[in-house]
Amino acid sequence: MRKLTEEEHDLWTRYTQGVKEIPQTIAPTFIPRTRPQVQDISFSPVLDLHHMTIQQAYAAVNGHLELAYYLGHKKVQHITGKSGEISREYETWARLHPRVRKITKQNDGGSWSIRITKPNKSSQSM
Repeated sequence: MRKLTEEEHDLWTRYTQGVKEIPQTIAPTFIPRTRPQVQDISFSPVLDLHHMTIQQAYAAVNGHLELAYYLGHKKVQHITGKSGEISREYETWARLHPRVRKITKQNDGGSWSIRITKPNKSSQSM
């Protein structure tokens, strides 16, 4: 690692003196374990997976199912389209997800109706 010249050091010192400390606020990157008392009106129970890559669709499905569970929804709908890789993989994703109680193919396979498991008492009290 090279040493700073005196000019670079002065420039750096002047720069850092003008910079204010950024407060350490951490945005929540997790879903709370308890259901909110007020239902989030921005949540839509229908998720359209058209125009997503397979990776984006997988992440969107998992996030949507988790959020639906924590918001207390009993049923959601996912639109996959009738053809394509997402429609072929979707049933496996849904069957393996721990929050899914039942899935039903609709619209000749173009969409799926998903029943969500009920939150248990221990997850509400935490």
